[in-house]
Amino acid sequence: VGDYDNALRSFEEMLRVDPTARVLVYCNRARIFIYRQRYGDAFAELEKASLLEPNHPIVKLLYAFTIFITDDPARAAGLFRDLINHYPGEGFRPFLAMCL
Repeated sequence: VGDYDNALRSFEEMLRVDPTARVLVYCNRARIFIYRQRYGDAFAELEKASLLEPNHPIVKLLYAFTIFITDDPARAAGLFRDLINHYPGEGFRPFLAMCL
């Protein structure tokens, strides 16, 4: 089991030191919340990231993955298809395969 609480505190410090890293911090905080099965918190972090960078592929990847693990694989598959259409060489196909 990881030291998630320390990681979350470290990301808060990262925001203090570099406020321009907000999207990166929100994505990494979302990952930690996904690991802890705190999906509502993960969605909240991804929403904040999406407001800053609505077309960021990693934000979209994490959002689709969270949709997948919260029991909506059909919807997640559609989101991964959209990612593949916009970013064909970025390696999103394995995630689509999981959904299917």
